[in-house]
Amino acid sequence: NSGISYWHSIDTSFKTPKTDFYFTLRSPLANQSAVNVALTALYVKSVNEQLNEFSYPASLAGLGYQLYPHVRGISVRISGYNDKQPRLLEEILTALTNPAIDTAFNRHKEELLRSWNNALKQKPYNQSLSKTSQLITSPSWSEVQLIEALKPLQADDLQQFSQRFLQQLALEVLGNGNISDQEMSRRVQQLENGLTQQRPVQAIARPQVRKLPTKQNLLYPFEVKHNDNAVTQYIQGESKDIATRARFALFNQILSTPFFHELRTRQQLGYIVFSSPMSLLDVPALSFTVQSPNSSPEKIVSAIDDFIAEGSNILNGL
Repeated sequence: NSGISYWHSIDTSFKTPKTDFYFTLRSPLANQSAVNVALTALYVKSVNEQLNEFSYPASLAGLGYQLYPHVRGISVRISGYNDKQPRLLEEILTALTNPAIDTAFNRHKEELLRSWNNALKQKPYNQSLSKTSQLITSPSWSEVQLIEALKPLQADDLQQFSQRFLQQLALEVLGNGNISDQEMSRRVQQLENGLTQQRPVQAIARPQVRKLPTKQNLLYPFEVKHNDNAVTQYIQGESKDIATRARFALFNQILSTPFFHELRTRQQLGYIVFSSPMSLLDVPALSFTVQSPNSSPEKIVSAIDDFIAEGSNILNGL
């Protein structure tokens, strides 16, 4: 009710006095634009910095937390000995509702700029995988877009955003371990009381995975600041059902070793060669990735196509 749903599972099988307690703050603002993604990241950095002094001795005593951004908002995980978890939760809620923004804003901004600029200098195969994910999911934002969105932001922008973020929330909560249903209800009430600015909203939509056309190849070339070439070929499953997901996982198990042997060992097209499952938001897929210092992208694509054609024969022979 009131924009909060929660899941509870008591588990005292080994009589361990520990609990995992999660909650996620979902907001339609979080992934609305590149600016909002940057502001959410800055918000998380500010809250984490504010909690450092309090949380360090708690972590030494076996009680820790993680607070991190995701595509629909912010998630928090509290884990460890359960008796003092409400005290830590109280501090987290205080930091979320009253973040100390001015003290380290410029440093946090520089850290994010450095991180996103470094992503543009990663090895070509890493960039090809990242670019594939960005192209397939919607909405999504490239590092270049995030950098440009972040540059003009000031502390006042973050202060206003943090308040607007808390005014449009849907909460989902999970408690597992040494936590009774009564204690779980008290934690949820603590969340409701701590997030006094909360206004219930409808469920926040998940990002979508673009449905690729069948029997059609789509090519997206892009430049990287590196002497090597890299190719990622992404093959999408026709549905999200469990049987299709299982088949794609099995396909990778069967084809990964022959793919490495054919393109790396026999043809020597590149020194980084691998296939992997590439499920995005439960949509099954396979990716075939090659990075090479001396083979052209066209040659790599042709070799992957030939292998996939031959791979169908491998599967038919099983």
